Amino acid sequence: MNILPYEVEVRSPTIFRFASKGPKGTIIKEVVITPVSRLGYYNFGFGDVRSDGSIDDVSETNNDDLLKVFSTIISIMEYFLDRNPDCVLSFKGSTLQRTAVYNMILKRYRSRFSEKYRISGMIMINGEFAEIEYDPFRIGYVVFLVRKK
Repeated sequence: MNILPYEVEVRSPTIFRFASKGPKGTIIKEVVITPVSRLGYYNFGFGDVRSDGSIDDVSETNNDDLLKVFSTIISIMEYFLDRNPDCVLSFKGSTLQRTAVYNMILKRYRSRFSEKYRISGMIMINGEFAEIEYDPFRIGYVVFLVRKK
């Protein structure tokens, strides 16, 4: 099943907005992509836009449009990586539940995504982080990574 994404407003090369529409009304969401300390790596942040313009990355909207929001997030990742082919997007949830949601997104869109992108994850092995190829049935990912093949 292919769910069309919401229309996205590209506010800058690294800031994207869209409106979630459902029984709770229209909720503005924003994706912010920021560089991290490792060259070429970027954090993919996402959440609801508060009235003061800040991003709330822990609220649970529950606006009955989760699959459409997932589709929109994937389309933003694709947009960014297609324009920045040497970059790596890293993301994790602000909570364990959110990290599980990101795993659900990757699991759902893995076949589409893996045609053009390499998906991996960071796990702890003997007290150290290790990057491994993404396995949708594995648990314990700390961070997910997506890059162009």
